[in-house]
Amino acid sequence: MEMTTKAPQRKCCLLAFYLAVQLLIGKQAFAQIRYSVPEEVKEGTVVGNVAKDLGLDITSLSDRRFRVVSGSKDAFFAVNQDNGALYVHQKIDRERLCQGSGACLMELKILVENPLEMHYVVVEITDVNDHSPAFPESQQRFEIAEHTLPGRKFQLHAARDPDAGINSIRTYTLTANDHFEIDIRPSDEDKIPFLVLKKSLDREQRQNHSLVVTAVDGGKPPRSGTLNVSVIVLDSNDNRPIFSPEAYEITIAENIANGAKILQMNATDPDEKKNGEIEYSLGKTLKRKVYEIFELDKFTGEIRVRGPVDYEESNIYKLDIEASDKGTPPLTGECRVIIKIIDVNDNPPEIEVTSLSNTVSEDSKPGTVISLLSVTDKDSGVNGKIITSIISDVPFELKPSFKENIYSVITKSPLDREEVAQYEVTIKATDCGDPPLSTLKTFSIQISDVNDNKPQFFQNPLQFYLSENNIPGQSIFSVSASDKDVNDNAAISYHIVREGGLNDVLSFLNVNSGNGHITALKRFDFETLKTFHFQVVATDSGTPSLSSNVTVNVFILDQNDNAPVILYPVSSNGSAEGVEEIPRNVNAGHLVTKVRAYDADIGYNGWLLFSLQEVTDHSLFGLDRYTGQIRTLRSFTETDEAEHKLVILVKDNGNVSLSATATVLVKLVEPKEAFAASDVKSAAKDDEDNNVTFYLMITLGSVSVLFIISIIVLIAMQCSKSTDYTSKYLQETNYDGTLCHSIQYRSGDKRYMLVGPRMSIGSTIVPGSHANTLVLPDRRRTSEELLIGKQAFAQIRYSVPEEVKEGTVVGNVAKDLGLDITSLSDRRFRVVSGSKDAFFAVNQDNGALYVHQKIDRERLCQGSENNIPGQSIFSVSASDKDVNDNAAISYHIVREGGLNDVLSFLNVNSENGHITALKSFDFETLKTFQFQVVATDSGTPSLSSNVTVNVFILDQNDNAPVILYPVSSNGSAEGVEEIPRNVNAGHLVTKVRAYDADIGYNGWLLFSLQEVTDHSLFGLDRYTGQIRTLRSFTETDEAEHKLVILVKDNGNISLSATATVLVKLVEPKEAFAASDVKSAAKDDEDNNVTFYLMITLGSVSVLFIISIIVLIAMQCSKSTDYTSKYLQETNYDGTLCHSIQYRSGDKRYMLVGPRMSIGSTIVPGSHANTLVLPDRRRTSEEGFGFITTMGKERRPRRTGRCWCAFLWVLLLFGGQGLAELRYSIPEEVKKGTIVGNVAKDLGLDKTSLSDRRFRVASGSKDAYFEVNPENGALQVREKIDREALCHGSGACLIELKILVETPLEMHHIVVEITDVNDHSPSFSEEEQTFEIAEHSSPGTRFQLHAARDPDAGINSVRSYKLTSNDHFDIDFSPSDEEKIPFLVLKKSLDREQKDKHLLILTATDGGKPPRSGRLNVSITVLDSNDNRPTFSQEVYQFEIKENVLIGTTVGRVAAIDPDQGTNGELEYSLSKTLPRKVYEKFDLDSLSGEIILKAGLDCEESEVYKLDVEASDKGQPPLIGRCRVIIKIRDVNDNAPEIEITTLSNTMSEDSKPGTVISLISVTDADSGANGKIISHITESGPFELKPSYKENIYSIVTKEFLDREQVPQYDITIKAVDCGDPPLSSFKTLNIQIADVNDNSPRFAENPLQFYLSENNIAGAWIFSVSAIDNDVNENAAISYHILRAGSENDVTSFLNVNSENGQISALKSFDFETLKTFHFQVVATDSGTPSLSSNVTVNVFILDQNDNAPVILYPVSSNGSAEGVEEIPRNVNAGHLVTKVRAYDADIGYNGWLLFSLQEVTDHSLFGLDRYTGQIRTLRSFTETDEAEHKLVILVKDNGNVSLSATATVLVKLVEPKEAFAASDVKSAAKDDEDNNVTFYLMITLGSVSVLFIISIIVLIAMQCSKSTDYTSKYLQETNYDGTLCHSIQYRSGDKRYMLVGPRMSIGSTIVPGSHANTLVLPDRRRASEEVNVFLIYYFHKKSFVITLQRLSQR
Repeated sequence: MEMTTKAPQRKCCLLAFYLAVQLLIGKQAFAQIRYSVPEEVKEGTVVGNVAKDLGLDITSLSDRRFRVVSGSKDAFFAVNQDNGALYVHQKIDRERLCQGSGACLMELKILVENPLEMHYVVVEITDVNDHSPAFPESQQRFEIAEHTLPGRKFQLHAARDPDAGINSIRTYTLTANDHFEIDIRPSDEDKIPFLVLKKSLDREQRQNHSLVVTAVDGGKPPRSGTLNVSVIVLDSNDNRPIFSPEAYEITIAENIANGAKILQMNATDPDEKKNGEIEYSLGKTLKRKVYEIFELDKFTGEIRVRGPVDYEESNIYKLDIEASDKGTPPLTGECRVIIKIIDVNDNPPEIEVTSLSNTVSEDSKPGTVISLLSVTDKDSGVNGKIITSIISDVPFELKPSFKENIYSVITKSPLDREEVAQYEVTIKATDCGDPPLSTLKTFSIQISDVNDNKPQFFQNPLQFYLSENNIPGQSIFSVSASDKDVNDNAAISYHIVREGGLNDVLSFLNVNSGNGHITALKRFDFETLKTFHFQVVATDSGTPSLSSNVTVNVFILDQNDNAPVILYPVSSNGSAEGVEEIPRNVNAGHLVTKVRAYDADIGYNGWLLFSLQEVTDHSLFGLDRYTGQIRTLRSFTETDEAEHKLVILVKDNGNVSLSATATVLVKLVEPKEAFAASDVKSAAKDDEDNNVTFYLMITLGSVSVLFIISIIVLIAMQCSKSTDYTSKYLQETNYDGTLCHSIQYRSGDKRYMLVGPRMSIGSTIVPGSHANTLVLPDRRRTSEELLIGKQAFAQIRYSVPEEVKEGTVVGNVAKDLGLDITSLSDRRFRVVSGSKDAFFAVNQDNGALYVHQKIDRERLCQGSENNIPGQSIFSVSASDKDVNDNAAISYHIVREGGLNDVLSFLNVNSENGHITALKSFDFETLKTFQFQVVATDSGTPSLSSNVTVNVFILDQNDNAPVILYPVSSNGSAEGVEEIPRNVNAGHLVTKVRAYDADIGYNGWLLFSLQEVTDHSLFGLDRYTGQIRTLRSFTETDEAEHKLVILVKDNGNISLSATATVLVKLVEPKEAFAASDVKSAAKDDEDNNVTFYLMITLGSVSVLFIISIIVLIAMQCSKSTDYTSKYLQETNYDGTLCHSIQYRSGDKRYMLVGPRMSIGSTIVPGSHANTLVLPDRRRTSEEGFGFITTMGKERRPRRTGRCWCAFLWVLLLFGGQGLAELRYSIPEEVKKGTIVGNVAKDLGLDKTSLSDRRFRVASGSKDAYFEVNPENGALQVREKIDREALCHGSGACLIELKILVETPLEMHHIVVEITDVNDHSPSFSEEEQTFEIAEHSSPGTRFQLHAARDPDAGINSVRSYKLTSNDHFDIDFSPSDEEKIPFLVLKKSLDREQKDKHLLILTATDGGKPPRSGRLNVSITVLDSNDNRPTFSQEVYQFEIKENVLIGTTVGRVAAIDPDQGTNGELEYSLSKTLPRKVYEKFDLDSLSGEIILKAGLDCEESEVYKLDVEASDKGQPPLIGRCRVIIKIRDVNDNAPEIEITTLSNTMSEDSKPGTVISLISVTDADSGANGKIISHITESGPFELKPSYKENIYSIVTKEFLDREQVPQYDITIKAVDCGDPPLSSFKTLNIQIADVNDNSPRFAENPLQFYLSENNIAGAWIFSVSAIDNDVNENAAISYHILRAGSENDVTSFLNVNSENGQISALKSFDFETLKTFHFQVVATDSGTPSLSSNVTVNVFILDQNDNAPVILYPVSSNGSAEGVEEIPRNVNAGHLVTKVRAYDADIGYNGWLLFSLQEVTDHSLFGLDRYTGQIRTLRSFTETDEAEHKLVILVKDNGNVSLSATATVLVKLVEPKEAFAASDVKSAAKDDEDNNVTFYLMITLGSVSVLFIISIIVLIAMQCSKSTDYTSKYLQETNYDGTLCHSIQYRSGDKRYMLVGPRMSIGSTIVPGSHANTLVLPDRRRASEEVNVFLIYYFHKKSFVITLQRLSQR
């Protein structure tokens, strides 16, 4: 191996020798120059003349760039190029450059060029004493225990001095003192100082020692450094913590929050640091509950609440607190904390149901005991006093027992299961604490049934509808009755009442007794039997059984079971055949005969329809499908046959229709009398027409005379009325409210008030009106009051349309309620939230109610037309003040027969009154109807009342508008209007008339123009539908215009219809001719009698309207001279103008408007305008009562306690006082042990104990005892453990409840459990351990665990005893509960003699025999730290290689310490005074002592490391031992060679010659020996080579051939250096050589010529394309500029092109047009910026591309004014395919942009004309017919095919040549017009009759209303005989000196009835004062209705 390794080394050496010889032979060998200079010399100091010493020419130094080559250290020196001297460039610090005491040498490289030479100069830096000794830290601190022995050494920090030799550190000195001295231990490098203790320390005399150590070097003069040494004397733990005070006593409430601080402990310890640091803890012998409730902060001593504190669980807690220091060993102090708990009311009462009979018979008598219950409260004192009551409204009450808080629940009133089957009894128990707590206990009591209710049918009588032809034996319907009883009492059986032969129901009916199903034994026939009735009896199964019956009315429904029967024609043989003869010359419409038929069925089944089943000629005869009349359809001709057979089919309209046929033979005859019959008929027709007019005139005269008479009669009646009214009603002029007067009426249980702006007296309220309705509270009941919680409630009703805008004001709520507007915000005036309330909000500033968001009525409310069949539409409800069966109400609809067939579409639920519609209503068919509903109770006899239900159908938008005009002959909404062309603007063209069957917004129609040919010509009025011209017509306007009018309604979802009007313009002459014809026709019409009828009709209508106006004026002009003046107050600003009085208890209330009556008192707390009127019923009596408010009132505590005391007194004296039984028994006795004879002691009969269920009531503790029902003895049921039941030493009592029944009794017994000694004392732990230091002083106390004994009294723990020993004794610390033992040290311990002591502590109780328990006590003697660690060697030496891995163990040091425990546990560490490099390289394991390599080693950096290692124990204070470790490093080849570039010319011109020097490099290797030998060379081939220098590893790089930048612009030269190590290492260095450019290349274009394509319409000035050239040169040689070569005027490119000289972008100065210029070319020259410059040029060809920028141009047709319009005339008789014309167009663009397509954009008839899309030819598609219009307009769209296509339109008017026969059509139109005019007379007759009937009805209604008014205004107020009291308050008014009150059935006490009065009028005593205000009401009673018209409140004076 050695030979192999040495071989490469030998080769390297030979190679090195060869190179050295070559250098010596090839070049002069230079000697190395060496200089010397001291450090810290000034800058500029000359070291030596290098140029002179090297023999260089001083004059050429500057030209040859004489210099020091840059390097890391070379900056300290520089050369002077003027004289060649080497001088100091910057100040030198030897210590920074060189470490250690060796020579400090710097090698400099001196470089000169031309030729390139490098010389080496060595400068030695000599040391001067410029550094003082310095310590690594300015201060060092020692902590030395006061018991440390003299002679102990403590190592000090060693000082460092960077100077070398004699200038380094020589000695250390210490300041004079009595306790310490210094010792120096020499080493190979430096001196280590030690501090030696020469005298023992005393902390009590001095705690701190300050010393100064001085280090001095050997310089002249000497320098020194100081170290401050601080010695702190450590204290010994010889003092225990002490509490102040020794015992604490505090008081807390039991409801204290968790985490609350209750006490701060305080203990002190005179020791220092850990010996004086105190930690607090709870004693370990406390009860577990203490640790759960309290916690102690071990650092602060704060006691906090951890868990819930409960007074009922424990009222006192005793805590043992320990304070321990942190010394070794720790010392402890103790104290006791007593915490007393204050009771608070935190436990609600507990209700325990002792016995419960949860089922009670409904016939139980009052006073029956239901249940026994007891109430307890864990709290004490007042908090435990309880008040118990039943809070639910039940027929039960609480009865207290003799014992406190024991109650029995008994019945207080009779029970009724049918009314209430189950009661939830809620018991409330409230204590007297503050605040009081309460508990609710709810239990259920079931009421058992008694058969006291008979079966009831839901409706009587019952009505059933049965279709005829039923199947015999099947069920046809069923009856059902219900029984409010249950079980057998409710089991019902049915049977039919047999009445004998008169109504033999038994023969065809049967009933199922179980379910009431009724079956028919035979088939019914509607034609034979239409209705019958019978009775069914329902009987229950109770004892005794009860029964009831029901009458069943059965109606047979018809079915289509009868075919039609032909009555005429009938032949002699009975067949339906007949022969009719008619003359041949009859006209169309002649009645041939009438077919008559009959159907026995009714309704649709009997409705017959006739149809022709067979006829010889359908054009001759027609049959009316409803009447059966056969008429001729046309006149007969000679070719018609003489006989025709007609077969007529007659069929009914049943679901399955039945039919019959009749045959009629019609024979044509030629009688001579035919013409005479025609004349007679014509004369009769004329007479009939003349009579119509005569009758109309008579009718008109009669109506007029009747009208005049009625007016005279009405005026006479008005004038004869008395004007002496009792009151005057005037409207306030300044009234600004929203409600002015009210009209009251009642509906069910509510009373409503209709309010509005103000209505005239005698006005009629429209039923179902949605006006403002105020709902007033019901005051009919005696127990209900209007004031609820001191607030008066009233409901105001407003009306607002749907879909109104947000913010629309509905009404002023604040004013209508009489609220103060200024206080609305403070009173939080608002709309209460609800599901629908978000639609409205109120304004708090003015009190207005406004719409908050848009409302859709259809989404909110249902009830309009188109309801869903079968669903409930509304309901009726009646109430009955009776109870049980008498109050059970059933409903049915009164059937009035065929006049109002309600049965066909309405049904009512007999139980709940819900009314359902069986079909959907239609507002347009039926707007309103009424019917009556009867409510019948189930009493005997039954009573009933009825109500009239008025139903108003609400309209929905379900009808679209219908166009009335224009309407064409085929029924479509189309019309043609002709107007002259010369009419002016505003001319009425026509009026579109439309009709909508809906009403309101749904029927409000709006008109709009949907389509019009010219919007500037015509306008449409959106409301009237009038079409007028907007301007005059011009010659260019078309002759025909089409207008499409959209007519739509205003429903939520609007419906619409369209009408089309064609307006044709005619010449003025034609228009005048038409006008003349129309005028002549009009004159003829005026001469007709019909014209006079129209005038008469208008006159009657106007006269009728005038009469109505006169009647209204007469009503308003009534006399104002009334007897009393009730005027409105001038300043009144309210909205309610009257008062409403009612009574509540002993007070009388009045609801008024904003003003109040003087002398009245406002109810306190009332938020409404409510006055309390003084009660005048009593003269001197005053009452007292309780006023209850809705809010809660806090009652003073004293009052609550007084109530509690009062109740306690009642309980004590109200019940019988009985003595309580008490027994005593020891614990742990056997089961069955007798405690005592309870029955004997209570005086109970032993023989009845079993029957009376003698027992112990169930409870938590009651399970330990039971009673023997045979002998009455109380005995033990299971074994008793007193300690498990009761804690503590007090008496253990168990309270038992002994229960007997029949009657129910409960007795209380107390059993005391006495204690026996059944438990031994026990410790919480089996063993207790103490650690005591051997230097602890005698007398030290250590607390032992206390023993626990659950037994009480003498049986508890009495004494403690300790085993005999020499060192310890036992002592006691007595307390109020137990004895606490302490272990006392009586003799010092010695660990060397005995390190552990084992003792036994025995606890003994006082029982007989006594019991005991033991505790093992273990004492460990702790050692003192009196031995320091010792290393096995003082100096350790290790050797390792420098390339070992990190983490490698270098070596291990070991030390030992004879101490034990922590005193013998060692930790290793490096000394703090070592160089930083040591800590970076090595790590010391503190436990094992191993030295581990932490970072990589480098032999070149340091060959040896010296480490000082310390070993320290863990004693207090710790002791330390030291040793020295020397680590030597062996070198390995781990450093690769380093290549350094000394100088580098990285840029070289490409025209440089071979041999030019590029760079100088040097190669070094940090390794030594063969590892440092290097071989260098260039790795790749190239135009460069290495040339070695005279000095080893110095080279120069030179060129060896010519260079070309364009081929290779740069070179990367890689130099490889390889050392001779094993294995060899190498390095690479890459140099980058840039080749400088020479301008030897001209610019080049990539392509020549260039071609560009440019779209036309480019943006002028924007660049259109660019040219680009490249130059292989770089920088300025490659900078190219461009210009356009000007070719002269022939191709003037400069006029529209420009080029950017920098980037070659070419821009156009104008926009190109493809149609003008399609291509051009020019030349561009590119020139570089080199010297001289080079250039080249390129030819550019430009092609313009077409875009679609030209729209098509119409060539044909073209009109005279240039527009694309033309007229083509073609004959009407041309065939399909005829060429009408050809549209020609042109597009200037090319390709697709110029390719044109033709299409028809508009055409009047698509079936007539076709257009070829490519050629533009227009051809006919079919032949023309007579119905085709004469003129057709064709609009042709011509568009190109560009991406964005352009288009043009052409218009072609095609006119058809009319044939001569066309004019015949006008005659036909005239005839149709005559028929229409004849119909006018008929419509006028109908209208006149309708108006007359309406007028007569209105007159009759007015007369009836006037006659029905009472003229006796003073006292004519009659009450309906059946009036049952719907008004329950009074309305007052004044007449003269008396005051009247209108009342309902109830009268006010203290009022006097007016003699002779026929109404409920009371005369009240006059109580007016000077300024008293009276509120007046006038009440009208309408027959069978409860409407009350309340007039506006007026005031007097």
